[in-house]
Order: sequence, then C-alpha cells, then structure tokens
Amino acid sequence: MLTLARANYGPYGIDFPLGATGRFTNGVENLRNAQRLIGFQNFIPPFARARAPREVLRGVNFASGAAGIREETGNNLGDHASLSQQVTNFGNVVQVMLRYFRGDASLLNSYLGRCIFFSGMGSNDYLNNYFMSNFYTTSSDYTPKAFASVLLQDYANQLAKMYTMGARKVIVTSVGQIGCIPYQLARYTANNNTGNNSSRCNEKINDAVSMFNSGLKRLVQRFNGGTELPGAKFVYLAN
Repeated sequence: MLTLARANYGPYGIDFPLGATGRFTNGVENLRNAQRLIGFQNFIPPFARARAPREVLRGVNFASGAAGIREETGNNLGDHASLSQQVTNFGNVVQVMLRYFRGDASLLNSYLGRCIFFSGMGSNDYLNNYFMSNFYTTSSDYTPKAFASVLLQDYANQLAKMYTMGARKVIVTSVGQIGCIPYQLARYTANNNTGNNSSRCNEKINDAVSMFNSGLKRLVQRFNGGTELPGAKFVYLAN
C-alpha cells in the first residue's frame, strides 16, 4: 500500500528486541502482552502474509495504519484497509479455514467460537477525520455527539457482521485520551499561544472521544444483554 502511515523505521521499536515491526510503539504494546498470557510465543502474522490454512488457524492481524470505522478516515495519509475492508478480509480467511475443516461449517464455527477477537477502533476517526477540518467536512456536518452516534452505528454494523461470520468472543477497546498525545500537545500549544506550557491537553478532542467511549460501553451492554447476538460475549476494555 502507498501510505504515509508507516512505523517500520526508527525510532519506532527502539525498546523492542526486534526493532521496528510496523507497530506505532517504542516497545511491546498491550495486545502483545495479552497474547503472551494466552500462550502465543510469536507475533500473530498480518493478513498480507497469512494465507495457508495452518497459518490462519494461529490467528491473523487485520490492522491497517490510519484506518478507521468510517471509509474515508485516513485518506489524508494514503492507502489503507478500513474497518469494513478488514471485516471482509476476515470473511476471506474464514473461507480458507472452511477448506481446512473440509467444508464442515459446524466444526469451523465451534473453532471460531473459542477464538478471541480484539478490536481497537475510533482514534483515527477523530485524529485523521473529525478534527482535521482542512481535509474532511465531518466536523461541520456533525456535532461531536452526532458524530459519535454515527460512528457507533457503523461500528455496531461491522461487529454484527463479524458475528455472522463466527466471531463470539470480542474485546473492544475505548479510545484513549488522544487530546494528550505529543502531536496534539504541540499542535494545541502552537495554535493557542500557550507559550512553553506544552503539557496542556486538547480537551475538546478528549470530550468528543468521551462521548464515543460512553456509547461504546452501552453498545457492549446491549450486545451482551439481549437477543440481538445470542451466544456472543463482548468485553469493553478501557484505555
């Protein structure tokens, strides 16, 4: 993919034994720690390289840099696989797995029912969409409350689609306080003439994200508490 959203070079991975791996972190991220606790010794391979049935049985990483829940999110940085494309890719992997189980959908569904799915979406929809008014119109099209609502509706639709493909145990993470990340600290300070006080967060972004997180928690409760997705277990993980 032709994109500026890359992390396969230093200083990314500076505290990681293998160096830069394409993940936007200096070391081991929380998901990798969780994988170790479950028993994974190696990284879960990315979708671009996981093709053989035995490979995908170990898990697949569908993540894509700058991707969001909305289709247009991240277009300012180049090519990416949006959430809907990632879900489509999951569907393609399910078909590969079905061949491994010799077409036995019951065995496949039983296997998928024991798998854990992890989804952390939403931050790019704010950083590389809603709060980038020079590139996107969403901030003028929606109030923060309305934007959170449409995001959650789109998210719910994709999670429900994953359910129809066999996903039953799903962890969804909240969006962190992205108004306090270094880029936003520098940008907010420069735009608001706050002098040397570079530790001041952009609470406008944090407040908007808080609306999304509150709605996401309610969505998880809805999925777990009704008959909409029988047999599913969703977990809300706060950042």
